[in-house]
Amino acid sequence: MKNLIYLLTILLTISCQSGEIKTQPIENHPIEGVWKVTQIITQTPGNHFANPNPQAGVFIFTKNYYSITWNPNDAKQEDYKNKWRPTDEEKIASYNSIISNSGKYEIKEGKLITNPVVSKTPSFIGGKAVYDFLVNEKTLTLTLKEVISYDGVYDKEIKNYKITIKLKRVE
Repeated sequence: MKNLIYLLTILLTISCQSGEIKTQPIENHPIEGVWKVTQIITQTPGNHFANPNPQAGVFIFTKNYYSITWNPNDAKQEDYKNKWRPTDEEKIASYNSIISNSGKYEIKEGKLITNPVVSKTPSFIGGKAVYDFLVNEKTLTLTLKEVISYDGVYDKEIKNYKITIKLKRVE
């Protein structure tokens, strides 16, 4: 037993002297990168609208984390009358004009699942969004399937429409 402890101590000392633990590199997932929104397709019963020139939007995926900020509307955000001092009405309009959240993500059973730790919508923090996704070289297509709050409440409005976001890799 003493020999085993002695041997383990020597092995631990040698491995610690290298300064780092060697691991095999994990292959990057094709979703990793910076993506720019290039098209938004919205479908409701009896209506299909494709916006080929959407407002600004950037989706960033690293190995484990993501950050999303985009404007789903047709019109760009308007400037405030007093550039740095918006009125309450201007704040509401600005707030309603973007979607923004960041956190961890995972890919599970062919779905992209985002788990926000920061969001402009407080009940979404700790919740999740589920997307169908397809990566084709420099194009990412996301179709929103469900949105769930931190306490398990589904956004039932999602069932009334289908939103597909097409993105182009920019980095």
